Amino acid sequence: MREERPARVSPRYRALAAVLIALALAVGVRDLSRSWFFPLAPQQLDLRPLYCAGTAANAGASPYALEPIRTCEHRYAAPLLRASPNLAMPFVMPGYVVPLVRLLAGMPFAAAAALYTALAALALLAAIVLSARALNVGMLPAAAGIALSAGFTSIPLGQVGTFELLAIAAAGWALAKRHDALAALCAAASLVEPHVGAFVVVALFVLAPRTRTVIVLACAALALAAVAFSAPREQLAYLTSSLPGQAYANIRGNEQYSLTYVAAFLGAPDRLALALGSLSTLLLLVASVPVARACALRGQRAALAFVPAAFAVVGGAYIHLTQIALAAPAALLFVAIARDRREKIFAGAAFVLLAIPWPFPAQTKQLLVLSLLAVALVAWHVTAGSLRAVAAIVVVCWAAMFWTENHLAPADRIPVLPHYPASTPIALEVRAWTEQVANPTAYGTALKLPTWCGLLAVLTCGLLVLRRTAVAPDAS
Repeated sequence: MREERPARVSPRYRALAAVLIALALAVGVRDLSRSWFFPLAPQQLDLRPLYCAGTAANAGASPYALEPIRTCEHRYAAPLLRASPNLAMPFVMPGYVVPLVRLLAGMPFAAAAALYTALAALALLAAIVLSARALNVGMLPAAAGIALSAGFTSIPLGQVGTFELLAIAAAGWALAKRHDALAALCAAASLVEPHVGAFVVVALFVLAPRTRTVIVLACAALALAAVAFSAPREQLAYLTSSLPGQAYANIRGNEQYSLTYVAAFLGAPDRLALALGSLSTLLLLVASVPVARACALRGQRAALAFVPAAFAVVGGAYIHLTQIALAAPAALLFVAIARDRREKIFAGAAFVLLAIPWPFPAQTKQLLVLSLLAVALVAWHVTAGSLRAVAAIVVVCWAAMFWTENHLAPADRIPVLPHYPASTPIALEVRAWTEQVANPTAYGTALKLPTWCGLLAVLTCGLLVLRRTAVAPDAS
């Protein structure tokens, strides 16, 4: 899709484009300010388990147990929690995150929510800047391709996605600048979401020998921190019970994008669906290493971080929309290194499709203008300024969003749960909740299709690059 030489644009047209972008951005921001996103604190459902895990740890209790998490979350109830009095959101992060959430819980909830939101927004901005500089591309396409996909799947919900994205973007930038020790530290920081960070850590350890010592030391420090700030028995239970239980509980979760979800949707038994998702994780981990190396051989060393992160969110057993944004830097990278028409088509399609968190504009009309602006800017980048192609892409995306906005699915079901005893494993409560609200529909599946197609396009482009890149010396 992208030509080797971008089209020349006269200063007059540049000025006109700048004015149009500014107007669209102003209208989009005005619309957004009138949406359900604001005020943010009441909507940040996933911030509650972080804050309450810190509160539990500060009180000497387990952050992974049903109580006191449940009681704390209802003390600061979001709308869903108020509607379902016995519902509890689980804390499913490793023990080395506990000292951070303990600091958060040391503040009043309102202050903690404001600080968390500000830090998440700064992390998003920094991730965009570092991704652009790592790949030596313009700030505008990087912002257009990442801001919505990462920002609106994390910040309004209180998710950690922008912090994970920052760790990956910083690792990519450090690799591009050959600061390998810093890259190793950033890769270790990406283990805040272990099922993604592990891909980055493994790829760096294999492909960048100068990162190995720091990676080993950093991972050892994280393991010690996990045990120090959360009892060894809690971490053993986390690894052997909490994580597998969370994956099992969410096999049919409405927000899942994993291969496990697809297999279960197609009728596979739960254990088979989980096995298929886990197997795909292993296969994609293995495949990500040579693909990352091939991309590095084309002059983009940031691929050693960006490509594994993207492969981590394709398939798998537990993938939500907030993790999908982690594939956007890799899509931008593939656009930059694409050589022939086929690579350019797949890379361009991936970047366009992954730039939009499709369920959000479908369910929130106030996001339409910002979404179409992002599509236009991304399309301009991947087509090297072809007005016809940009117009066609924008019209197709507008038609899809217009249809989904005017064919809304039924409202989400409210889980009605019994008051489980405090000793109940929280994964059992989550499983009961998921089974009640799981409601796969044609509409819900249609909303996921563009994202799935974008991920498959990333995977395909990576395999094409691997196939067509000549064997060369070590990419490190």
